[in-house]
Amino acid sequence: MTFAPVECMKDKAKAAWRVFRIRVRLWERLRQLQRSGKGEGPPSVRRPGHSPPGGSWMRKIDSGGAAGRSMPDRPKGVRFPVMFQGWTRISFLHWPYDPTTLQTYLPSGLAIDTFEQTGWVGLTPFHLTGLRPPFLPVIPGLSNFPETNLRTYVLGPAGPGIWFFSLDAASRLTVVGARLVYRLPYHWATMAVTMTGTRIQYTSARARDGAAAKISVEVGEPVSEPDDRGRFLTERYRLYTRYRDSLAVCEVEHLPWRLFRGTLVHSTETIRRAAGLPDDAGPPLVHYSPGVHVRVGGLRRLKQSGQADGSA
Repeated sequence: MTFAPVECMKDKAKAAWRVFRIRVRLWERLRQLQRSGKGEGPPSVRRPGHSPPGGSWMRKIDSGGAAGRSMPDRPKGVRFPVMFQGWTRISFLHWPYDPTTLQTYLPSGLAIDTFEQTGWVGLTPFHLTGLRPPFLPVIPGLSNFPETNLRTYVLGPAGPGIWFFSLDAASRLTVVGARLVYRLPYHWATMAVTMTGTRIQYTSARARDGAAAKISVEVGEPVSEPDDRGRFLTERYRLYTRYRDSLAVCEVEHLPWRLFRGTLVHSTETIRRAAGLPDDAGPPLVHYSPGVHVRVGGLRRLKQSGQADGSA
């Protein structure tokens, strides 16, 4: 004998499976259209390499470390993302550094990428939103939190990218997960991002070693056309990390940053000092952006030749 409730559950399961298959087919069709140039798609999945309205934003520059290459160097796109997230209300603080000094912090296989023979260190506080894997919803209380990254710019086997000195996040789960999966130097911290009018403030206090930051930025006029230095510092679509005894790479996909001029109102931070970097480089260059939607790829271990050696 078959009970009606059991039949009802079977019917619901079959219906859910049909909906799932339809969503997968629609997603695959959308990606096919994007690759063939017939569709733009939503901002988070727009076809890589497409120039926004107003003409091409790619140009040749001499960055000192990568003479004559196109800026920025965008990967072909993240075909199979493992995560979606938003990087919102982000400020870019950049200081010039001696590239020889920065090189001593890098592992074998990476070289400092320079702009006009100058290395750069960036501090990027922001609010991360909508963190989720494919086909799963955003989880309230877990998918949104502040983060602050300390980074420099490098040339590696897979192309230009980012090397992180440290990453602070107000999410213990993210800290543990990113350390295990991406081998990134994440730290848990108590953090906040608040915006009043055109002024945004970031606070952070790391639990483990006390590294802290209190930064206030006044957001100015939009940058209609970022200059080469601005693109060099912000348009980065690849990160490098260590994986056991080799390098690994992760690529991200998003639209170009919509930048605004920024004025540093107040800044006290010990994050650079905690990473062993000199913190006497003077006032930073400041940009601000409302943010981008991001598709994050998986971690891939690299061979010495720079070719991917499979998923890490």
